Amino acid sequence: MNKRFITYLLLSSLLVACNTPTPDEKKEYERILDKGYAVFYGDYYSDAGLKNNILSLDLYSSGITLDNSGRATGVGTNVYLSDIFLQPTDTFLPQGKYVTDTTAAPMTFLAGIQYDNEVSGAYLLDIKENSYSVLLVKRGEMNISFSHDSTIIDFTLLLADSAHTVYNGQYRGKLIYYDGREKND
Repeated sequence: MNKRFITYLLLSSLLVACNTPTPDEKKEYERILDKGYAVFYGDYYSDAGLKNNILSLDLYSSGITLDNSGRATGVGTNVYLSDIFLQPTDTFLPQGKYVTDTTAAPMTFLAGIQYDNEVSGAYLLDIKENSYSVLLVKRGEMNISFSHDSTIIDFTLLLADSAHTVYNGQYRGKLIYYDGREKND
């Protein structure tokens, strides 16, 4: 009787272990982003000797809205890229392929980084009703194209999570554009 009980416990433990999710399981994120805006910062890093213009993108899936303070609420996916480098003559995203890079060359964007509890560069937010998780982008690319009055952005982003998740997403719509340069009056 004792051997049967021990065998039962061992088999039960193995079955539970086989069905328990591991931290390395890949999670799915919403792939269609249908709201968003771009902010143009001009030659923001000119004091550091960089003459290229900078633009940021903030894109959301349909379950997310922004409250009056600009904070994302709801459930869904938010892709944010804070430093997209453009030619000094460009003020909007030129059509073409952009890749992660640290050279600040035109048509590149910075990978995600975290320092002093602050996140910058490229990252994905997985937003829930009362919580969110930040997933840094390790490397990636995006392709920008235009159709009539729509901006189309196709993403392939490698997230810096333990599962090495590849996020393939798309934004398609009219991109709201803001001028974020400081005005000197």
